[in-house]
Amino acid sequence: MYKTLNERDRSQSYLYKSDQGARPTCDRWLTRDWYRFTGLAGNRMPDKCVPVQRCGTLAPGWLQGGHPSVHAGVVSRMVCFSWGRDCCTWRSRISVRNCGDFYVYKLQNAPVCKLRYCGVGNSEGKI
Repeated sequence: MYKTLNERDRSQSYLYKSDQGARPTCDRWLTRDWYRFTGLAGNRMPDKCVPVQRCGTLAPGWLQGGHPSVHAGVVSRMVCFSWGRDCCTWRSRISVRNCGDFYVYKLQNAPVCKLRYCGVGNSEGKI
């Protein structure tokens, strides 16, 4: 079993704007479990650096090392969280599995607040 992450503001195209009074979201209290990205969040994590102030937060997380094949089974990967000009200021070790039609990720709470795991979705509704 897995939980879903489907929030529109979790999309890599969703720009966080501090001047609009919104507070950055955070995965600091995310429970260690298997998750699947769906809906407006997209269908997987990005595997390239995501610019700061995306995904509804200040330091967005992206998958380093790429997604595995179905035959690879469960693999260990690093999630990098972008900050400033550094694409990997903070890191979190996770597990990833290719389930054929989708990926699942065994995520843990982010190392500090204002860090969030991103999806590849488009905040305008295009995936």
